[in-house]
Order: sequence, then C-alpha cells, then structure tokens
Amino acid sequence: MLSKRYRNLIADIAFLVALVVYLLINIVPMTFFKPYINSPLLGKLLNAAVLLLFLRAPLHRQTDDRVWLELVVTVFVGWLLWHAALPGFIPIVAFVYAGRNVEFRKVGWTVFWVCVATLVLTIGCAKAGLIYDHFGYVSGRMRHFLGFTYCLIPVNIFTNAVFLWVYLRKDKIRIWEWAVMLVADAWLYYETRSRLSFALVILAVLVSVLLKYVPDFFEKRRGLRLALTPAFVVACLLSLVGTLCFGSGNAFLLKLDAFLGGRLEIPYNNIQAFGFSLLGQEFSMFGAGIDYGGHAYSYVTSEYTYIDNMYMQIMQRGGIVMLITFVVLFTAVMIHLARKEPRGYGVCLFALLALQAIIQDTTWYPWYTGLLFLLGDCWADLPNTECPESSWLIDWEEKHLKFLKN
Repeated sequence: MLSKRYRNLIADIAFLVALVVYLLINIVPMTFFKPYINSPLLGKLLNAAVLLLFLRAPLHRQTDDRVWLELVVTVFVGWLLWHAALPGFIPIVAFVYAGRNVEFRKVGWTVFWVCVATLVLTIGCAKAGLIYDHFGYVSGRMRHFLGFTYCLIPVNIFTNAVFLWVYLRKDKIRIWEWAVMLVADAWLYYETRSRLSFALVILAVLVSVLLKYVPDFFEKRRGLRLALTPAFVVACLLSLVGTLCFGSGNAFLLKLDAFLGGRLEIPYNNIQAFGFSLLGQEFSMFGAGIDYGGHAYSYVTSEYTYIDNMYMQIMQRGGIVMLITFVVLFTAVMIHLARKEPRGYGVCLFALLALQAIIQDTTWYPWYTGLLFLLGDCWADLPNTECPESSWLIDWEEKHLKFLKN
C-alpha cells in the first residue's frame, strides 16, 4: 500500500495535469490556433480532465466533517449555475473544489506558466505571420488583437500572470522583475489600448514595492488590513446603486457611465428589458469580437448589449442568490487572507480584483484569475498556502529558477 505522502503526491500530479488540460482547452479556442484543432477533441479532453479529478479523490481519504460542508457548498453553487443555464461554469467549481487539498503554490505556478506560455506562443506566432493577426476599432480605439479573437484577452491573461507572480514571489521579488512587468505592460497597452489592465498591473507593482520595502505597513495597521476585506461587498453595492439609479438622469452618473464606457447604461437597459430574479435566467448578450475568419460578428455594428460589470452580469444571469454567494465567498477569502497573512499581499490583490470586477467579467475564470484557487484554502486541510521548506516545489524552484536570484 502506498504511504500517505505518495498518495498525496500522485493526487497532486493528477490534479495539476487535469488543470493544465482544462486551462489549455479554454485558452486555445480564444486564439487563431483553433481553426487547426479538431473541436470534438477539445470536448473529449475536457471530459478526461474532469474524470481525472474524480479518480484522484480517493487518494486523499479525508474523513473530516469539514468535507461534507465543502461538498454541500460546491453542489449548491453547481446547482445555481445549472439552473441559470450556465453549465460551462460547473467545471470551474469542480476544479476549485478539487484544488482545496493542493498547496496553492503548486496551483499558482502551474496556472502562471500555462498562461505565460500560451500568451508568448500566440503573440509570437501572430507577429511571425503564422496565425492571423487582426487590427480593428473597438470603442473608438484602434486595437491589436495579437493572435486572439478579442483584444482584451491577451492583456487579461497577462494581468493574471502579474498578480500570480507578485503573490507567489512576495518579498523575493527583484527590481528587474518589476521592470520587466512594467515594460511588458506598456507594450501591451500600446498594442491593445486597454486602460484598465494597464492600470491594474501598475497598481499590483506598486503594492509589491510598498510591501517589500515597508514590510510592516499592514502588520502595524491591522485595522487597515481588515478594512479592505469588504471590498467585494462595497464594489457590488456601488454597482447596484449606480446601475439601478442610472435612469434618474443624474449628471454625475451620466459622466461616470461615459468614463466607464457604458458600464452603467448597458446593465440598466438589460434590467429594464429582462429584469432579474432570485435564481437567474437565460438571455442573450451581444459583445465585440471576431470570428476565426477575422470578420467582426454581425452584432458588433448594431448594438452592444454585453454586461461587462461582473456583479450585474451575475445578478441578471445567475440571480440574486448567486450574486450573494459570489460576494460572500470572495469576502470570506479576503477575511481569511487578512488574518493569515499579516503582510497583506493577498488582501491587496483581491481588493484590486474587486475593483476589476466592476469593469470586467473575468474574476471567475481561472485563466484570467489564478488567485481564484485561494477559495479552497479557506477550508483546506493544509496548515497554510506556503510550502514547507522541505517541499519538492521549493527544491524545484531553487534548482530551476536560479535566474531570479540577484
């Protein structure tokens, strides 16, 4: 019989392999590699990845009563997604649930390298002319799609990589690493004109600089650290009030909506047209993008009705219950991180995610938000998200990431 150590090691490897497959089958279809890949194959790979999650489960052999609470919460969220006709999100819940027994450091590095590898490969092939490279006007700005089907996809993946790098590296980060991130951020902004992602990366770097050189900034200000924990609640309430009051014709809201690119008007109009319910509903939203032939979708030239504000999108598509569940879960993570990490890296980055969710609906996709897997850490049977010093992952980093030293 295998020892517990080897059972856990096999279970971790199985999870990480399944995660790599899942990330790739979601990122690749958003690139112009997709026309060269058999679509049924992607569906089979997804089934195989989910099956691998179930096959690894017995290896942990948990008997803690906490497992039942985790399972009930997971099944409940999955049922909400199914009821709201969002079955595509159920695998995300399954992966977050399965990842609760895997140290976040392992999960975070896996997501980081998959995102960086696909980003560099896609942009490189697009620049080399191996796949289609599209230029087009979006929101009145000329934007470069960099081999993806929408201009914001590469910058969102890059932002995810930066957040993971800052969180995983923490105090070990070097000046040249900040420089690389800022130069890459500036280049991506020049290509895509994505203002939000550009600003988020700069803020993440500033957080990293502050916490590295003023290590006791939050340790001495526990109240400030805890004050950040309701960030998702505040952002959600601001979104609700701003959207529901938009019809009043308030001059400030009109100016704010213009600055946010219609992110108040569009959800307000959708609420007027479709309303919202406790358990969600199914309706069509039309956004911007191009097909694999490089042609804009027909609705791009008519009316843009896609709800970019994540809180409003969850409320209309998933329902009020799902919105409350989403906010409660992320707030629980922030409280957990505020208590567990006095340095404040996690709570600061999640506060930025709460801000990002007002403008983009990317927070619940692991290829855009790798920190999502910290949800499982709230109830994990691991003592913390850091690897023990004797961990194989620390040893691997010491051997293979020597370029990060001095």
